[in-house]
Amino acid sequence: MELSSELFVPLSAAAGASFALIGIAYRMGTDRGITPLHIILVCSAVGAAYFTWADWPLPLTAPGRVWAWGIATGVTQYLAIVCVGIALQRGPLSPTWCAVSLSFLPETFYAALLLGEGLRAFHWAAMGVGVVCVVVASFEAGAPGGGDTPRPRCWGDQLRFGAALLGILLFNSVVGMAMKDLNAPHGAGGERLMDGYGGLYRVLLYVSLGGTIAAAFAVRRRFGGQVRTVVALGLLAAVGSIVGVGLISFTARGPAALVFTVRSVASILVAALLSVALFRERISRAWVATVLLAVATVVLANLPAVGAILGVAGP
Repeated sequence: MELSSELFVPLSAAAGASFALIGIAYRMGTDRGITPLHIILVCSAVGAAYFTWADWPLPLTAPGRVWAWGIATGVTQYLAIVCVGIALQRGPLSPTWCAVSLSFLPETFYAALLLGEGLRAFHWAAMGVGVVCVVVASFEAGAPGGGDTPRPRCWGDQLRFGAALLGILLFNSVVGMAMKDLNAPHGAGGERLMDGYGGLYRVLLYVSLGGTIAAAFAVRRRFGGQVRTVVALGLLAAVGSIVGVGLISFTARGPAALVFTVRSVASILVAALLSVALFRERISRAWVATVLLAVATVVLANLPAVGAILGVAGP
C-alpha cells in the first residue's frame, strides 16, 4: 500500500495518540493491583487474533529476516513492559510515557547509521536533550500518580526509576527499528518486506510477546488481578496497540525523523494531558520540565520536518 507523503504527519500523530491509550490502561491498572504484564497478555492475544484474521492467509515461507524481527520485537517489548511496571511503582505516568515515546531516538540513529537516512548536528543535540529529559524525569521518583501523599524520595529510588526509564527507551525502540528495516528496499528489485510479509511480522510480534508473558506467569505460578478488570484494561490497550501498529506499519516507510517525531510528540502530549485530567497527576516543576524537554527532543530531532509542518524552511 502506497501512502501520499501528505498523510505521513496526520497518520503518525494518530498512531501516537492511539499508543497513549496503552499508557492510560497501565495507569488505571496501577490503582487496582494490575501490572502492565497482565494488560499486555490480553492485548497481545487480541492483537494476534486480529492481525491473523486481517492478514489471512499468513505467508509462513517468509524470509528469516521477518521471523527474526518479529520474535526479537516481541521479546524486547516484554522487557520494556517489565521496565514500565518498575517505573510505575516508583513514579507517575507522564515521565514514564515520555521515556516510551523517546524511543524514536535509537530508531532514528538506527535508520541513519544502517539504512543510510543521514544524521545531522541537530540529531546529536536531540540525543543530548533526550538524556537530560530522562535524568530530570528520574526526580519524579516517589511522586504519586494521583492526589496521595508523596512517598519519601531517596537516591536509590531515583536511580532505579532512572534505570527503568532508560530500559524503556532502549527496549521499546526495537519495534521502530524493525518497522524501518522491513519497510526499506531490499535486494535488486527494491522489495519492501513489509508489503508481502507485514501481516506475519505483526502476528509474530504479538504471539512472541504474549508467549513470553505467559511463560513468565507460568514460572511464577501466580496470576493475580481480577480477571474481569484485566480483560477490560487489556481490551483498551489492544485498541490503542492495533490502531497504532497498523498505522506505523505504513508510515514507517517515510523519513524516520519525521514520522517517529510526530508520533512521539502526539503520544507524549496526549498521555500527559489525560494523566492530569483523569488521574489528578500533580503538575510539579519536574513534571513540566520533563514534558517540555521531551517535546523539545522530538522537535530537535528533525528541525527540517518541523519547519515543513509549520510552513517554513528548515535549516
